[in-house]
Amino acid sequence: MTIHSLELFLIKNKHEFTCSISQIANRKLGVDASYFLIELLKRLSPEELQAISVDGESEILYAYVNSFLEALKKNNVTPLFVFNGIPLTFEASSQSEALHKQKKLYQIQYSLSSFDPYDANIHTNLYRMDPNGSHRNNFENRRTFLYSSQRDSLDRLCDFLKNILDKKKIDYFVAPYLAMAQLSYFQRGASKRYVDAVYGPEDLLLFNVKRPIVSITIPFLQSESFRSSLSVPHLIKEEKQSSTIQWLDGESIYQDSRCTSWSQFVEACLLCGTAISPTLPQFEGTFLLKSAIELVMMLGSAYRVVEGFADTLPSGTAQELVQQYRRAFCYLNYCVIMNEKGLTIPPVPEDSVPNDISAYMGTRLPNELYYYISRGLLPSRMIGALVSGCFSDPVSILEQHVGDSSSQEVNEKPDLTSRKNAAALAAVNQRRFVDDLEEIWSQGLNLLTQPLHRFYQARDVISLHGHNQQASLKVMHSYDPPLYNDTRAWMIYDECIPLNIKEAVGENNRISIHSMLNCLRDEKFVEKSFCPDGGIGIKNPPKRLLSTTPEIVLSSFYRFLQIRSFISTTHQLTSWGSPLLMALEKCDVQYQSSMCVLFELLRLRQIKEPKFDSATSSTLSIPSVIEFLSKLATFLPTEKEKIYQLSAPDRDLLQFYLMQTSFGANLHELAAILIASVIMNANANRNLVNPYSIRKTFPFRRNFCSLLSGIIMNKLLQTLSGSDKDTNKAGAVENTFKQIKEEFPYVTDAKVFIARFLGFWAAFMEGVKEAENTSAIGKLVASKLYLTNDWLMSLGLV
Repeated sequence: MTIHSLELFLIKNKHEFTCSISQIANRKLGVDASYFLIELLKRLSPEELQAISVDGESEILYAYVNSFLEALKKNNVTPLFVFNGIPLTFEASSQSEALHKQKKLYQIQYSLSSFDPYDANIHTNLYRMDPNGSHRNNFENRRTFLYSSQRDSLDRLCDFLKNILDKKKIDYFVAPYLAMAQLSYFQRGASKRYVDAVYGPEDLLLFNVKRPIVSITIPFLQSESFRSSLSVPHLIKEEKQSSTIQWLDGESIYQDSRCTSWSQFVEACLLCGTAISPTLPQFEGTFLLKSAIELVMMLGSAYRVVEGFADTLPSGTAQELVQQYRRAFCYLNYCVIMNEKGLTIPPVPEDSVPNDISAYMGTRLPNELYYYISRGLLPSRMIGALVSGCFSDPVSILEQHVGDSSSQEVNEKPDLTSRKNAAALAAVNQRRFVDDLEEIWSQGLNLLTQPLHRFYQARDVISLHGHNQQASLKVMHSYDPPLYNDTRAWMIYDECIPLNIKEAVGENNRISIHSMLNCLRDEKFVEKSFCPDGGIGIKNPPKRLLSTTPEIVLSSFYRFLQIRSFISTTHQLTSWGSPLLMALEKCDVQYQSSMCVLFELLRLRQIKEPKFDSATSSTLSIPSVIEFLSKLATFLPTEKEKIYQLSAPDRDLLQFYLMQTSFGANLHELAAILIASVIMNANANRNLVNPYSIRKTFPFRRNFCSLLSGIIMNKLLQTLSGSDKDTNKAGAVENTFKQIKEEFPYVTDAKVFIARFLGFWAAFMEGVKEAENTSAIGKLVASKLYLTNDWLMSLGLV
């Protein structure tokens, strides 16, 4: 239960009911998407949770969603998935957060097993608290869902779920902030009911959803056959009849609580601990709800209870506690939702909202931005930073760079000098990576704020490293002139768009990045790509607005490529644009986004080429070659037949995987912001914007990679490099694939994966050759990559 001690209250008073799913047949069901994913994660073991956290296009999630949707379809239930919107990250007001992070970092430095990229207790703390899953009465370790360090992993799964829903042409909605508040409006607040029932956590009671569905049981998803096979089942008639739902009767719960009003019951729940509030530290024992109700009835409100108990805590902890409860009250009473007219409003009259609410919920944004978020056009991480004034570095990268752990045994005491050298090198790498991330954030914030009021343009944004206010840096997002001014010349109209791109859009297929870059070889296209009107913007719109999906998508993405230095201001390919084009010519269309991220990392020197054996040697170090190729393999997904358990990976490989997925996600968000920039600057006709078509055809997608791919590649190359040189190559390769099959039995076909990787590598090398010709990379770097290619070809994998 996400409301502490509510489960015991329900058991005692029997307010939890189970019935057939047919009871909601022919109805519309609102689904809290985050809760839906957490219910899936509950069914997995800790090892399987760790695997899904570092997997790309998860077959587990795909099979689960397919089965769930098929069960709903059999009963004619229409789902509407609602996702959480803008995440708010605020600076910690006490030192407890920093101390906890330091202890966690110390553990990570000496044991890979202590690092879990996806907390095994995620299903208990993602909508609750306790990052370590067990500290019930230790306030230092308690954090609510809104500020959970697990949001990064959940956001990735949410993005993948959105892709699945788009493929199945199922509509979804992104709430301005909390999905629970938006679902409550859809069921009870609008002039008509947009959903007849709501599937989500018990916290829906706080938002006046009196009969929330907290569980949907589908027989196949409970059975071991779901774990052993990821094929989509055909639900038989008996399974349809036996599918059940479990729901709560909020009215009966309220009556048995003996509260004098519904608001008193809600405030008592807040004190117990919910998805939006911590448990009051002084509460002990089992029946927290009973104690909370008594206190609220005695003192009149939960806030008075919090203020009274805060006097018994250290000043820093007390201040943080009061801040968290104030923020919880604001979310509960004033959380912005989108109404049926497309306007974002609080659920109460505007004049009743406190004047200082921005201190607890962040800055309010224009309605237009919330609309683009709701339709899935605009990711919300950068907007969240603009609202709250704080960035939190993705997946806490700074905590995961430990430098020397990969070269030392866990139980071996490392040499002090080597530790210092490794720590110094790790610090340099950390700083460079953060600098490159902050450049993306700065560009995104500049593009977001340019068409807005000067208040947003002058807004200070701080990047927090691991939510630690002592390691914060100010993100400078002012450019003179603004980035929009440098890129607004791109106005691509239908008459100059190639036929193959129009056909792709007509079929709702993703536009090929290669096709777009290839257009720049045509001088006539380049000439027509310039806007005939000068100085276009909000106050001076072009005489002809962009009106179709191809026009909006191409004009936006060309601006993105210019900002990232692949295209110049003269609309010509740069010394990095030409190599990218050559690589994309040979690259499979589904991996083109991965290739773009790879060339970005190569351009920024975030991925290093293999090393020589020594300073005087001309031969490469084989371990460094294997490490390099394994890192590149993480850009590709691996097809699997069933749920698997992930063994402990190499730390350097894990770090690189987390870095490149984080970097790719930020690049994807920057590219999406360019679409909003084009529309908000009156370059496009707002009335003709088709969000679904743009989402489906946008050429750059979030990079769903797989750590498992790197692990398989590492194992394969290690085995082949260690085989007897006198052994026949074909026989050695065949024996190696047999070993891979034995060690990774859940992989569908390792040979197919290797063939795809070799194709990806060949495309990459075509780009490297061009990069050497354009002097984008030096002769030394190119020679190392050529030697790597020679070594890979010598293995006989082709």
